[in-house]
Amino acid sequence: PSSFQNAGVYGNSNGMISIGGAGATGGVAIGSYGGITTIEGSGIGLYAVQGYTQVGYHNSGGGDIIIQALGGLTLSGNNATKAQIGNGASFGVAGTSGNITINAAAIYDSAGGDIAGNIATLTTSGGSIGSATAPLNLTVSALSVSASNASGAANAYLAQTAGDLALGANGQGINLHGGNLTLTGAGNITQSNAIVANAVNISTTSGNIVLTTSGNQVGTASLTATGNVSLTDVPNLTIASANVGGTLTLVDTGTIGQGGAITAATLVADGTSVTLTDTGNEIGTANLTATGDASLADTSALNISGADVGGTLTLI
Repeated sequence: PSSFQNAGVYGNSNGMISIGGAGATGGVAIGSYGGITTIEGSGIGLYAVQGYTQVGYHNSGGGDIIIQALGGLTLSGNNATKAQIGNGASFGVAGTSGNITINAAAIYDSAGGDIAGNIATLTTSGGSIGSATAPLNLTVSALSVSASNASGAANAYLAQTAGDLALGANGQGINLHGGNLTLTGAGNITQSNAIVANAVNISTTSGNIVLTTSGNQVGTASLTATGNVSLTDVPNLTIASANVGGTLTLVDTGTIGQGGAITAATLVADGTSVTLTDTGNEIGTANLTATGDASLADTSALNISGADVGGTLTLI
């Protein structure tokens, strides 16, 4: 029998596979109840026009899903007609069964697209994941990403729409090869494997952000959470902005600096030198550790709960 396993077997335009589209008479779903659903092609598109379009079992249950696209993977829908890779009769729901593995040149989400499952492993070799205006929506428990293009660096724009999210799975974390990560969450964001990115912009509308894996390599970070935020990094870190309802903890094997204001109830900073002198800082309590100098500016009343500084401590 014929099989999707061989790229180019199905579809037009040198193996392009289109699912859904204007020609569909309603919702479309392709998936296995208990087995593995695999789709391979030169390019793969899910187009939710007349109804939902889904790669996954359209009911409770469902097995793992593997997508292999030599070109791009496109998810196109809207709030009424979803395009989802993942099992389930309801879309964008936390706790969906099955693991999702996607290998593509790039992943495009023109709104209305979702990746739903247990563990999602995303790999691109020729471009970014999502965009600033249309991030790739996720409802997964754990996520690993490797994104690159011809020049090396690629960006990832991701939005976890429900539930907690752990970064890292099967020994792989987030590696953008010098690109930037933008991630919004709806619960706690933690990690089990390292983040390697030029810059990260990570926020959550509920819970804490705990990114304390020693292998993190982040140049610049923007951090927002209603709870606590912890970030461990090597070798040097610049805070572009931070708005933290609880405690912001920064640990770096090199220097800690900033390019934008920090707002936090409590700040804990530990580096070879700490230079946080933005005039917009609003910090209630600070604990500073540095082998060299440490400088901190603040616009409100400041309480120093502790300081261990090898050089000069400057408070403004």
